[in-house]
Amino acid sequence: VLMRIMRGSGIDGLGGISDSSEVFGIKVIRPLFKFTRDELRDYLKNNQQEWIDDPSNENSKFKRVEMRKFIRSSEDQNLLINRLNDTASHMARAKNYIEEKTRESLKGVFTFHEYGFYTLNTDKFKKLHPEESLRSLAAALQHAGGQEYRPRFENLSNLNDNIINGNIGSGCTLWGCEISQSKKKNEENILYIYREPALVEENIEVLSNSQILWDGRFECQISNFNTNNLKIGALGASGYKDIHQTQKELLNKIKLPKKIILSGGGRKNKYL
Repeated sequence: VLMRIMRGSGIDGLGGISDSSEVFGIKVIRPLFKFTRDELRDYLKNNQQEWIDDPSNENSKFKRVEMRKFIRSSEDQNLLINRLNDTASHMARAKNYIEEKTRESLKGVFTFHEYGFYTLNTDKFKKLHPEESLRSLAAALQHAGGQEYRPRFENLSNLNDNIINGNIGSGCTLWGCEISQSKKKNEENILYIYREPALVEENIEVLSNSQILWDGRFECQISNFNTNNLKIGALGASGYKDIHQTQKELLNKIKLPKKIILSGGGRKNKYL
């Protein structure tokens, strides 16, 4: 929390690390999160259990070690720790409330499509509270771009302002995504948010009866097959050209911008 204060983090960052989270569908629980190092060591000593100390915890080149030394050097170490814990608790509670209210306000603003992209109604987006628009925009970019973390606030704020002021123009990129204006008739108020084709993960080999997360975006369940050297990847320009020459009617049925199809968002069925 102290490191994030030094970086100027907002509510999300100051909430600290959660004692439980979910990563790729796996529940991660930190049951010892609220215990101090001394309490853990005392418990181990009382149970005649050895442990291993991580040497990096004493390496001053790491920022976390510098912060720990700063806390230890304070006049009242326990008071400072308690205040930081209180701050994290208050911020985490505020974050949960804001996220709940934001979800209630987003109906009709963002639409997530099964092909892995978002459409954004700019008329409704402009009516959101700034906190709601920034949070929802960050989440859409993170999701559509297959990113683990949210974009930096300064870049996010600039994009948010450009959307509100109608300055997207021919399109822009941020956080592994492209943001572009719909070219369909009567959709002047619709923006597309989709994976930037140039950054899509390279083709990767897959095995029978396996499950993978491709490009940080698509969960793919691979069925049983007898073919060797099977790979999964985005359609790409060459693949698009092949289909355009041999199955043009198939492309005509997919009413999506070409770049979304190129980036791997043109297949409805995620199962192979």
